[in-house]
Amino acid sequence: MDAFLSWANTIQETTVESLANGQSINLILNKIDSNWFKIKPHSDNWVIQFNNLKLNYKLIGMYLQEMNQQIGNLEPIDFTKMVKNMDVKEIEKYCFLVISLCVQCGNNQFFIEKIQTLPQEHQTTLMVEIEKTINLLRNDKVKKDNVQDLEQELEALKQEKLVLENKLVQMGKSNSNEYNIQLETRIVQLEKENQELSLKNQQLSSKTVSLNQKLNQEYEKNDFPKIQLDEFKQIVDKLEKTEMMNEKLRKKIDDLNEQKNEISHLKSVVDDLNKKNNDLEEHFQKVAGLKPLIDTYKAQIEQLEEKNSQLHVEQLNLSFQAKEFKTRIKRYEQEHERDSEKIMELEEHIRDIELGVGESKESKDILKEQSLKLLSQTKELERVRVLENLLQDANSLKQKFQEDYQQVYKQNISLLNQIQQLKTFSDPSSADLVLKLTHAESQLKRMQSETDLKKEEKHKSRTSFSPDKRLFDENKKIIARCETLEQEKANLETNLAEINTKMMELSKQNTDLKSKLNVYDSTTGNMDDTTKNLVTATQKLGSVTEQNVQLHQALKQAKELIQSQDKKIKELKLYSHSNIHSNNEKPKSND
Repeated sequence: MDAFLSWANTIQETTVESLANGQSINLILNKIDSNWFKIKPHSDNWVIQFNNLKLNYKLIGMYLQEMNQQIGNLEPIDFTKMVKNMDVKEIEKYCFLVISLCVQCGNNQFFIEKIQTLPQEHQTTLMVEIEKTINLLRNDKVKKDNVQDLEQELEALKQEKLVLENKLVQMGKSNSNEYNIQLETRIVQLEKENQELSLKNQQLSSKTVSLNQKLNQEYEKNDFPKIQLDEFKQIVDKLEKTEMMNEKLRKKIDDLNEQKNEISHLKSVVDDLNKKNNDLEEHFQKVAGLKPLIDTYKAQIEQLEEKNSQLHVEQLNLSFQAKEFKTRIKRYEQEHERDSEKIMELEEHIRDIELGVGESKESKDILKEQSLKLLSQTKELERVRVLENLLQDANSLKQKFQEDYQQVYKQNISLLNQIQQLKTFSDPSSADLVLKLTHAESQLKRMQSETDLKKEEKHKSRTSFSPDKRLFDENKKIIARCETLEQEKANLETNLAEINTKMMELSKQNTDLKSKLNVYDSTTGNMDDTTKNLVTATQKLGSVTEQNVQLHQALKQAKELIQSQDKKIKELKLYSHSNIHSNNEKPKSND
C-alpha cells in the first residue's frame, strides 16, 4: 500500500481516504484514456461513491476485454468495505488492478517513468504485484487450475489404491488370482498417470519461468525516453485544467446574476410590506376611536342576557301556574257535565210525576222544589254559555294581539337591519334610511296605541258582566295572557339571540368601518352624517332595551294577577260546592 501511495503522489497528492472514495483513482484512469474514463464530480455521500467505483470497475473490465484479458479471473472486490470502512485489503486489490492497467495502456511510458523515480524497494513490490495481476488477467490462472485439478485426481487415485489394498487384505486368500492381476494392472496404470501428471506440472512451471523472463525483457526494452510525448501530455493536462476553471467561473457568474435578481425581487417585496405596515398602523389608529362604542355594546349585551335569564325563570313559573289553571278548568267542566246530567234526570222525574194520578201535596211540594232547582241550574247553564262566548271573544282578541305582535316584531327586525346598514355605510343614501326609521317609529307608536285601546275596550266589556262572569272571564284572560306571555318570551329570547349575533357582527363591521370611513374622508365630507347615523342607531338599540324592560315588568304584573285570580277561583269553588251540598240536602229532607 505504501508503494502505491508513493507512486500516486508522483502524479498528484493522494491519501488513503481519496483512494477509498475513488477520487484519486478516477483522475488516474482519466489519464489512461479520457474517452473511456471521464472525471466525475466528488460527493460526500457514500452511496454515490460506491456507484462511481462500481461503474469504473465495469469500464476497466470492458477496457481489458478489448486487450483479450478477463477481469473475472481476479478476486472480487467488496466496495462497501472499501468505501465505508476503508478496508486496506480491498483498496490494495483495486489499486494494483489500476496500476497494471496503467503499465499496459498506450500512455504506459509516463507511468513507467514515475515508477522508476521511486526507491528500489517500492519498485520491486510494485513489479511483483503487477506481474501477478497481469498473469491472472491473461488466463494463467486457468493453467494453474488445470494443474491443481490433475493433482487432485492423482490424490484421489492414491486414495482409491489404498482402499483397494485394504480390501485385498480383508478379503485375504479367498479372492481369485484373476482379480489380483486386475488390481495390479490398475495400480500400474495409475502410477503411469501419476508420472505423466508430474511431467506436465514440471513443463508448466518451466513455461511460467520463461514467460516471466520474457516480460522482464519487454519492460527493459520499453524504457527508452519519450520527452516530447511527455511535454505534449503536460500541455494537454494544462488545457483541461484551464477549461475546468472556465466552467467554474461561468457557473459562479450565473449564480451571481441569479442572486442579483433575487435581491431586486426581495427589495420590491420589502417595499410592499412597508406600505402594508403603514396602512395597518393607520387602520389601528382609527379603530382605537371605536373601542368605547364596542364596550358599550358589550355592556348592553350582558344586561340583556341577565334579563333574558330572569324572564326564563318567570316563564317557567307562569307555565307551571298555567298548567294548574288548566287542570282546575277541566275539573269545573267535569262538574258542569255532572250537573247537566242531574238536570236531565230531574226533568224526566218531573215528567213522570206530571203523568201520574192521585198525587199528593207532598209530591207537589217536591215538584216545586225540583222546579226551583231546575231554574237555578238553568241559570247556571246560561252563565256557563255566556262564559263560553266570552272565551271565544277572548280567543279572537288573543289572535288579534298575536297578529299585531308579529307585525311589530317584523317591523323591529326591519329596523335592526336598517341600523346595520347604517353602521356598515353600505348604502350611500343615508338620508332615505333616516326617513324610513322615523316612519317605522311612528308606525310602532300607532300600533302600541291601538293595542292599548283594545286592552281598555276588552277590560270595559269584561267589567260590564256580572261578578261571577267577571271572575271566570278574568281566569280565561289570565290563561290567554300566560300563553301570550310565553310566546312573547320565546320571541324575546329569539330577539336576544339575534341581538347577540348582531352585536358580534358589529364588532366585525367596526373593523370594516375604518376602511370605508377613509374612503368617505377622501371622496366626500359626509363624516358628520355618518356619526349622526351611528348615534341614531345607538338610540334605537336603547329603545329596544327599554322595550325588553317593559316586557319584564308586564310579566311581573301578569304573575301578580294570576295569584289574585287563583285566590278568587278558590273562593268561587268553595261557594259552588257549598251551594251544591245545600241543594242536595234539601230534597233528602223533603223525602
